[in-house]
Amino acid sequence: MMRKDVFTKKAFVKGASKNFILVELDFPKGDPEVKKKNQPYLEKYEVSGFPTVLLFDSDGKEFTRFVASRYRTTKEFLAHINTSLENKDLD
Repeated sequence: MMRKDVFTKKAFVKGASKNFILVELDFPKGDPEVKKKNQPYLEKYEVSGFPTVLLFDSDGKEFTRFVASRYRTTKEFLAHINTSLENKDLD
């Protein structure tokens, strides 16, 4: 659902690509080979549910994570990731 409603939209790709490098790792139920290939990332980043979004700084340090389905439109999603980026050094 997030892929169809947000991630594949031109407005999302264009807007998110301004400040982020976009990477998608899929864990499809029907393709065990792809799931196996991506499994080390699932374990490394301790992802417990889908769709999970992780944001990293330029040094590769995670500064936030969230469940993507909380932001169901391109506008909401872009607003959230951009606010997260602006606030990352305030902690």
